[in-house]
Amino acid sequence: MTRHRDQGRIGWRIRADNGTRTPTDQVRLIAPPDAARVTVTVGGAPPATVTLDASNAGTTRIPPDQPATLTAYSTDGSVLGITPLPPVEADMSGLPGDSPATRVTP
Repeated sequence: MTRHRDQGRIGWRIRADNGTRTPTDQVRLIAPPDAARVTVTVGGAPPATVTLDASNAGTTRIPPDQPATLTAYSTDGSVLGITPLPPVEADMSGLPGDSPATRVTP
């Protein structure tokens, strides 16, 4: 993960709020304040732009078993930050951070 100033991750996978924390295909994005756009790249597909609201937040769908990359760009096209998004961790028996899929920072 690369960071932009004091920014953290750009995106997070969402689990169902049903007591079982079932993985979903929903991903929530919070772009840096000066981001003009965010793209998502899944596998070998070309990057797709994610629509951001007035607070620079947005959502997209990525299959839980697919890794992806979220990239935030400034108005001049330079990269502000990149967040790798690993597949959903299937084994939740370990502690958070034990595997790349549960780490917030590298």
